[in-house]
Amino acid sequence: MSAERVAICPGSFDPITLGHDDIIRRSFRMADRVIVAVAYSATQVKSGMFTVEERVEMIRDTFADEPRVQPMSFQGLLVDFARAQGASLIVRGLRAVSDFEYEFQMALMNRRLWDGMETVFLAPDLEHSYLSSSLVRQIAQLGGDVSPFVPANVLARLRHRFPPAAEAGQSTSTAPQAAGMIKDSILRAYEDRWVGVLLQANARLREHPGVVDAVLSFREDAGGLRPLFLVHARERGPASDADLRDYAGRDLPSEVPPPEIHFVDHLPALHAA
Repeated sequence: MSAERVAICPGSFDPITLGHDDIIRRSFRMADRVIVAVAYSATQVKSGMFTVEERVEMIRDTFADEPRVQPMSFQGLLVDFARAQGASLIVRGLRAVSDFEYEFQMALMNRRLWDGMETVFLAPDLEHSYLSSSLVRQIAQLGGDVSPFVPANVLARLRHRFPPAAEAGQSTSTAPQAAGMIKDSILRAYEDRWVGVLLQANARLREHPGVVDAVLSFREDAGGLRPLFLVHARERGPASDADLRDYAGRDLPSEVPPPEIHFVDHLPALHAA
């Protein structure tokens, strides 16, 4: 009898999406059991929309039909957690080429820390290739319909926290705005081929040491839909502002419309519980 093969799908899962669901279920082609591991840090600066406990519960509800999925949470090194759980395989989804550099670096470091660890990258289903938890949070916060992007149990939680615009008595053509956010533009924008690239650029921008937080949005003008980063910077000044503007547009493909940056003193609580 061969030994059980255990894989780990790590992430923040804030919240879990149908893209995650796709990757996790396909992991059974390589593993007998899959641990869906919610990573967190006690010193994490940015709080999540959902608590770690809520995220684990949503994963458990999503895979209620699949006993081979084991939701857990952990902090510390992934390789230490994997070794303690008897897992030797990490499964990661790659939505775009821009994901690969970071994931490749992490895979090599994990093997350096423990040579018994292997990493497998899975490309998402085409219909989920643009999808991310951060985009789901933004759409939900603005009163949009996220039903095509999350499991039913997650949808219920999001609707409880952020009632759809029509139920909240808001116009369905606009929503609470910050520096010109336009909900309808965002709701149309998921189908644009460059949104996934911009989401990755926004994620990199949020990790910049000079940034407290950043949100990808869009605005409409006579020329059509334009990408917009709303940035809460730690310091403001000509040099630091210019650096962030350059950083935001760095390495974007030429076909991506140049993003604008609007500096704000605070952002809507898109990431807060």
